[in-house]
Amino acid sequence: MNGARGKTNSELVTLTLVELFVLIIFVLAIQNFSYLKQKDLEIAKLKKEIKESDEEQSDEKKGAGKHSCLVSDTSKTRYLMSTEITDSGIVISEVDQELADVELQWMLSQVDGDTISIGEFREKFLGVFDKSKRLDCRYYVRIRSITTDLEIHKKSVKAITGYFYHRMFD
Repeated sequence: MNGARGKTNSELVTLTLVELFVLIIFVLAIQNFSYLKQKDLEIAKLKKEIKESDEEQSDEKKGAGKHSCLVSDTSKTRYLMSTEITDSGIVISEVDQELADVELQWMLSQVDGDTISIGEFREKFLGVFDKSKRLDCRYYVRIRSITTDLEIHKKSVKAITGYFYHRMFD
């Protein structure tokens, strides 16, 4: 017994190898934890950017307080249509079929079910926005975003909320 505390040299080597193995596992676990923590921070940052983008386009900046241009018999807001933001554009769907305004109904029927670019959206819906300004009200739309591209999301939400009050859906 030549080693410390009555251990043989082979026992010390074995103990040292076990300690080294445990240390390697510990270091790898810390690195993996750091990687996962970094990814969590990146996800949180993206969620924050999306939320801030949505808040920038809030009704407050767009003249909150204007009443809905479309209301039900029970005075509840009716949605003009639904929009879905995709990687290839904005999909228009669920157009209100009970519109009294024949011109507006015809215009919406031309885009119902279509995927249009942000520029086309602005062009096609400028007249609807102008009409709502004349009537001193705002049309409401539903927005659902399934794009994974943050820039497309931001630009599309900005285009839609530039003309309409909205409600975001997952």
